[in-house]
Amino acid sequence: MPEKLTEFWDKQVVKSDKHFVETLTDEKISRMKNRVEEFIFSELDFSKINTSIDWGCGGGLFAKILAERSDVILADISQESINKAVSYIGKD
Repeated sequence: MPEKLTEFWDKQVVKSDKHFVETLTDEKISRMKNRVEEFIFSELDFSKINTSIDWGCGGGLFAKILAERSDVILADISQESINKAVSYIGKD
């Protein structure tokens, strides 16, 4: 089953639907980050969180925000997504 899911993701899902950062406008990135900050991260006490997992990390947009607060473990069915997330997190 995982092979079929990975194959579907890699071969049939169009790039724009994968939410890789390079496919998003700066405005959309900013809007998504603000929503995550306001509705999710504002509810968490990061002083008690050492490590976070970004399950389904995609291109790393949310992982980059998490990495500012804790260590992050990336998880995704797609190696391409993990590679893009690692690359994006490393950019300043």
